Amino acid sequence: MSSDDWGARVVEALRAYFANGGWLLHPTTLVDTRLDVDPDGTSVVVAVYDHVFYKQRIGLRHRLVTGPTRVPDGVSPEEAMAQDIAVYEISEPLGTYYYRLVEDSSGIWWWNWPMDA
Repeated sequence: MSSDDWGARVVEALRAYFANGGWLLHPTTLVDTRLDVDPDGTSVVVAVYDHVFYKQRIGLRHRLVTGPTRVPDGVSPEEAMAQDIAVYEISEPLGTYYYRLVEDSSGIWWWNWPMDA
């Protein structure tokens, strides 16, 4: 997880998870994902998606400061991390956090709190 390509491998695993029809809590379409870096040098998975419960396109920035919650047998750490992001951050309904979304100039509504807090 500390290797230079960890973030890129997580992004690729996230793309593959959605492309292969990985299990989700609610129907969600991954529109775009890429690797970014925060000003402090922390790698960030950026994901833009459409969730069945919301009309707005939603964006998420997940700082890669920790690893996956668990790594099942036969799954790589990056695949486990991608599954955690897909299931528990992207496909889970936002609930009251929906009211904390902030719209950018392109019409994407972004989660507005530190992901590692």
